[in-house]
Amino acid sequence: MRTTCRCVVALLLVSAAGCGHTMSPAERLNDEAAIKISQGNRTDAETNLKQALEKNPNLPWAHYNLATTLQSRRAFRDAVGEYKRALELFGQGDRHARSACLYGIAATLDDQNDFGGAIKAYEAYMEFASAAPEEANGVTTARARMKILNQAITQGLPSGKPLRTPIAGVATVPPPAPGAEAAPPPVAAPAPAPPVVAPAPAKAPEPAKGKPEKPAKKKKKGGT
Repeated sequence: MRTTCRCVVALLLVSAAGCGHTMSPAERLNDEAAIKISQGNRTDAETNLKQALEKNPNLPWAHYNLATTLQSRRAFRDAVGEYKRALELFGQGDRHARSACLYGIAATLDDQNDFGGAIKAYEAYMEFASAAPEEANGVTTARARMKILNQAITQGLPSGKPLRTPIAGVATVPPPAPGAEAAPPPVAAPAPAPPVVAPAPAKAPEPAKGKPEKPAKKKKKGGT
């Protein structure tokens, strides 16, 4: 399964904590859930999020975070519904959050191996996000996934079932770790600088070859 949770903490904690206002009980529960998701505790996070939505059904980040927890435990249909609800609640000006929702829908359908649905959802994401420089990694990943899914359809692989073997001729994109950026292509680390070799110490001059000169004899006093 491709678990693709976009910036669960880095993107989501600012939803309430960074807005400069006193958090409501629902917002506080949402932020606690985001921290638990980052720690891998999705079960308790899901409980917090459902409590948050009982207090405020129109809190978009709570719907988004709940979608990621549902996606991680393969409740795909419910996850898509939560992503769509979050998309409806985010304002038109919040393009980054809306992009995250669109990508989440596509990635969930991809996890479900709904080839046709995932391709359409990736297309919708790319159409919305392609002009945003910060979405470059997501767009690159979406394009790669669409190529893989189109190959699956061409080869007649059954939709809705896991792709147990790689599709011939197509390099798969590795899934991100839970809570990480949504499947960004790996960035090669810069090559390490070559080690600095200390110059070899200067050699002492070799003695001149040949017979060594005899020391000059001292003249005796009174000698001729």
